[in-house]
Order: sequence, then C-alpha cells, then structure tokens
Amino acid sequence: MQYIISKTDWVIDLLEDIIKRPPTEDTTLVVCSSKDEFLRQIMTPLIEHRDEHSDAVPGSPESLLGENMGEKDESQACHRFLAPTFHLLSASQKVRLVFCPTTASLRAYLSSYGFAPSLGPETTTTAPGPLMVLGLVALHHGTSEFTVQGLSRTFSTAAAAAHRVGCRLRLAECKDIHDPSNPYVGPALWEAEVPLLSGSVKIGEAGAHWARRTISIRKIARRWFDFEDRTHRPESKRAVQEQEALAEAEEEMLV
Repeated sequence: MQYIISKTDWVIDLLEDIIKRPPTEDTTLVVCSSKDEFLRQIMTPLIEHRDEHSDAVPGSPESLLGENMGEKDESQACHRFLAPTFHLLSASQKVRLVFCPTTASLRAYLSSYGFAPSLGPETTTTAPGPLMVLGLVALHHGTSEFTVQGLSRTFSTAAAAAHRVGCRLRLAECKDIHDPSNPYVGPALWEAEVPLLSGSVKIGEAGAHWARRTISIRKIARRWFDFEDRTHRPESKRAVQEQEALAEAEEEMLV
C-alpha cells in the first residue's frame, strides 16, 4: 500500500498543512465540490478568527496592550492566511486547485492526470508533487455511485493516476464548517456502510442476497490505501481476511 489516506477535520487545516511544507514541489489539490462551496469552508473560520481579535474597544486595556506589544503580537493574532507574507505568496504559487463537482468530472480528470495534450504521458526530470483529493467519498453520497462498485471504480482510478505519474496520493474527508455534526460529510464517512450494487441495477432472485449486503467504505478503501490515523491502522491478518472476503463477494457478484 503506497498511497496514504489522510484524516483532517477541517478544510482550513488541510490548507495549513499544505502551506507549512517547504514550497519546493507543486501540489495538485482536487476539490470535489464547487468553487463557491470551497471558499465558504475557508472564509467562515477566517472571518470568525478576525472577529475574535477585533473585539477590543479602543482605549480599553486590551486595546492599549495590543498597541504597546507592537507588530509581534499583531502577527500572532492574525491568521496566517490573512497576512500576505512572502512565504504564503510563494507557497500558494505551488498549489494547483482543480474543481470536480461531479463523479463524472472527477473520474475524467483523474483518467487524464499526467498526460500532456497531444503528447502522451508527461516526462519530468524532477519528482512530481503530491496529488490530494478532498471530499471524494462525500461526492458519491446521495448518488447511484455510493456503492462498493462505484467507490471502487473511483478509488482505483485515483490510485492508477498517482501510480502513472509516480506521485504520492492523499485523500481527505473534511467536516462541513456550517454543520459539523452532518454524518454525510467528514471523516465519519469512512465508517459508512454501502451496498454492493446500486438500487437501479436490476437483479434476479439469485442475486438478491448480494444486493442486500453492505460493506464499510473503510474496508473498500483498504484495497488501495493505508490509513494515517494509528487507531485504525490495518492489522495484517484481519485486513487480509477482509480484503479476500470483499474480493470473493465482487467476483461472485460479477458471475
């Protein structure tokens, strides 16, 4: 398993993690939502942070203390994304944003990732930067692709894209900043159960057993990825048994 799934609660935290790294390589961040929704996830915590540090009344002890402390404390009170530093400007130029609001557009982008127009696979002398996909599982939720078959297809397409280019692949599911308890968004989705096939697929009585069976998304993802969080690190024997059972189920399903 050479591809890593990262667990991050908030979009702003994911961006901070990217910015903190030395800006020596390009990072491609594929956002599985619209641009407007992505900006809302970022701007809300920044606005709240700014308001928290602008509540001091002019002439109050807090205000006078801030004036006496000078620029050092002002920079600490300001979020790193609100301060136009040279490091932030340099790091932002190394991040490429791609928006894929549908499963079709996501698979199309991943299938073409690493290919130069009319030239075939791109060849570079330096190691390619990481490929990060934000909200891949949430994008499938509520659609006919929220199944073992649909998720497996997208997982394998993403893994193949990273392998073709030779880059690191990271997946992240972040909570909704406006509704943190939403069970259909965020890291909790990895524990969700999905059916083998979409309900729109017509099957006979012989296949009814497989149609009713569900498998957790975490078990599906383990066929291609390792989890970074230690509490869910796959145990070798158990993980192998789960993967073998899943593979057998898919083979019988396709017979």
